[in-house]
Amino acid sequence: MYSGVNTVLKFMLRQSFLWGTKSNPSLCVGLRIGILPKENKLIIACALDNSKIQIILQNEENNWIKYTTLSGHEDWVRGLDFTVNESGDLLLASCSQDGSLRLWCILSTKDNENKDFPYKILLESVLNGHEGWVYSVNWSPTNMQLLSASIDKTMIIWEFDKESGLWLESMRVGEVGGNTLGFYGGCFNSTADRIIAYSYHGAFHIWTKGENGRWLPDVTVGGHFGAVVDLAWEPQGDFLYSVSVDQTARIHGPWQKENKEITWHEIARPQVHGYDLSSMAVISRYKYASSAEEKIVRTFEAPTIFIDNMKRLCRISEGGDTTSDMPKGASVPSLGLSNKAVFIDDNLEDTVGMDKNNHFPEESHFVAQILTEPPTEETLLQNTLWPEIQKLNTSTWQEIQRLISHTLTVVQMQFSPDSQNLLSVSRDRRWSMFSKNSQNKFELVATTDKHTSVHTRIIWTCAWTHDSKYFATGSRDGKLVMWTKNADKEFVKPLGQYEKTNAVQYPGQSVTAVAFGPDFVNGGYLCAAGFEDGKIEVLIIKHHSECNVMLNLDTSAAHHLTVRKLAFRPKFGRAGEKEENKQVLQLSSCSSDMSVRIYDLIL
Repeated sequence: MYSGVNTVLKFMLRQSFLWGTKSNPSLCVGLRIGILPKENKLIIACALDNSKIQIILQNEENNWIKYTTLSGHEDWVRGLDFTVNESGDLLLASCSQDGSLRLWCILSTKDNENKDFPYKILLESVLNGHEGWVYSVNWSPTNMQLLSASIDKTMIIWEFDKESGLWLESMRVGEVGGNTLGFYGGCFNSTADRIIAYSYHGAFHIWTKGENGRWLPDVTVGGHFGAVVDLAWEPQGDFLYSVSVDQTARIHGPWQKENKEITWHEIARPQVHGYDLSSMAVISRYKYASSAEEKIVRTFEAPTIFIDNMKRLCRISEGGDTTSDMPKGASVPSLGLSNKAVFIDDNLEDTVGMDKNNHFPEESHFVAQILTEPPTEETLLQNTLWPEIQKLNTSTWQEIQRLISHTLTVVQMQFSPDSQNLLSVSRDRRWSMFSKNSQNKFELVATTDKHTSVHTRIIWTCAWTHDSKYFATGSRDGKLVMWTKNADKEFVKPLGQYEKTNAVQYPGQSVTAVAFGPDFVNGGYLCAAGFEDGKIEVLIIKHHSECNVMLNLDTSAAHHLTVRKLAFRPKFGRAGEKEENKQVLQLSSCSSDMSVRIYDLIL
């Protein structure tokens, strides 16, 4: 069970008017506050879109005055940072969309003409090394090193060379390949032995300084950069799938380093698509299907390199339906959307078959990597794809059966655990039940109408209990309703033998996700409900309309936007632990706030 304490911090702020202008206004895209070393007064530097830097000072009366404007850059100024050099003077670093960095030295002067500011600002150096816009600069907290991050996919550490008297590049790190758009910011840690950067697609990158002085990529956190619309556990609960409108499918798994606490990381990115993904379904341990806006369902199978890496990283047994002829990995052609299987050992030259008649063969970017720790962003982008094994297209597939009931968009469908029933919910405020007949075909056996439906608004979600005896529906009207089949009831259309057993009302809420646990808990069904405002509630539902709230997760612990999907781990205990613990069950959730969360419920 998650428990937390909400702490409210109150600050007393004094509002001060700094400066403004009505003629030729400029957009301020960055601010940095520094302290003048000898005067102990504040100085503010403003990065402007007119390629200038505005300097604002605090005078003796603690009022703010517009002191001067620094010119030199030829495009928007994007980043600023202050430090104090070895001489005790204030040093300002600036970066711009013109691809350059400038260092400004603020020197103390004995000139008494300007009592408010006995300093002069001189341009010390211009640094050119990036091939694109430079978005941020950051001084090292321990020495005179400057870190710059650019859209050209690189970060550079600059250092002053006393012999030449110049600022020179001492280290360069960055991304190679992929469809990324470079770095939007970077900074040192407090001990200056690590640097972190974030990119356009929301990924974090960390480099750690080794004993030999080399900077090496390190493990960091990751996740989607668009609304996460669906997720599902692997059948044995060892790892988690998720898909998003950021056009990627991702696999999250537990990792334990040197007997330390288990942490969750992105282990693979099996699909990087050209369309927003809308849903997914797990077929088996190493197979899944996904759908997207292109109206095509694609199925994927794990390559051998993924299975081998999962054994090391997540300590799971092989299991699944693996074969010796499975591909090593996958690669996406330059002008394609389908992941092509790559059958290689370790030789990159063998990834593409040679054809003498084809002078422009497709290039494979896949490189098999043996992982001992969670992969970096560069590896995730290019070397963790899964090959596509089948494509279901409306123009080529053979229709087996058409199930007709709803009159508006079908929002969600759910097979019962015993595979005998298919439940669907729709925008038409109805649910429909299709059951297998003696010919192994599905037929409509029950549905609701405006007289029998408890819901008065769109039904967003549905879920079955683990024993296939009950199912629940949740809608925009804030109702969570339990239904069951009563064999003793006379068959009367449209409900047939189905009837309502429980109903929970959430006034002013919209129920957008619901899920049931893998087994009984305290004599009842464990149910989780997600809401439009991001909150999650866990219930224990028993017979005879008895519902007990077990846990409430508000927006500080759950999500702050719509909960799109909930899923309990298929087994009790924590993923990554060998022993099953009946006192713990994990619940996963995804949301429009771009996050995937996993909770430990203490039962």
